[in-house]
Parts: sequence; C-alpha cells; structure tokens
Amino acid sequence: KSKLFKFIWGERYRNYYGVKVKAPTVRLDTLFGGLIPLRKGGGNQTTSLRLINKEGRQYVMRNLRKNAEVYLQAMAFKEQYVMGDFENTVTESVLLDFYTGAHPYA
Repeated sequence: KSKLFKFIWGERYRNYYGVKVKAPTVRLDTLFGGLIPLRKGGGNQTTSLRLINKEGRQYVMRNLRKNAEVYLQAMAFKEQYVMGDFENTVTESVLLDFYTGAHPYA
C-alpha cells in the first residue's frame, strides 16, 4: 500500500494477513475424541461449521479468510445475485483491506 493509503487508513494488521501459515490437517474423526458435523453456518463475511462430540459438547470452526462478495451479497445486494461479479475488482480489494483492521487470529 502507498504511504498516502497507509496515512489515511493506517497500518492495521496487513503484515499478518500476508504471512504463509503451516497448520496440521484436522481429522474430525479423532479431534477431541471425534466430532460430527451438526450444521453449516456463518454470517455476512465467513462460513463456519458447527460440530458436536459424543458428550454433546459443541464446537465451531470457521475459515480465516473473509469473503468480500458474501458481505456485499448480504448487505448491499439483497435482491440481486452478485456472486462472481466483484471478483478481482477494486471493490473487492477495498473490502478485503478493510478486514485487515481485525487481527486474523482473534
């Protein structure tokens, strides 16, 4: 980002979003004694999966990368299907940069 852009919007957590992360593959059949998918979920920016173990304890997994198009679809274009229309556009870029205000692992 340019100096002007950073002056206006700040540094945020951009450096963390650019770091490649290695993580082990999760095996749902062994994680916490075995988890079973209960239902899919998510809000206006992410998707999630609710899981349950044998004792009835529930867990939620969500993706780290937020989706600008899902947000636009849910908030700005409720009556019109726009998925795919904003891919690789300035609008998508601005929204994805907006998300860097939140720490990616919080």
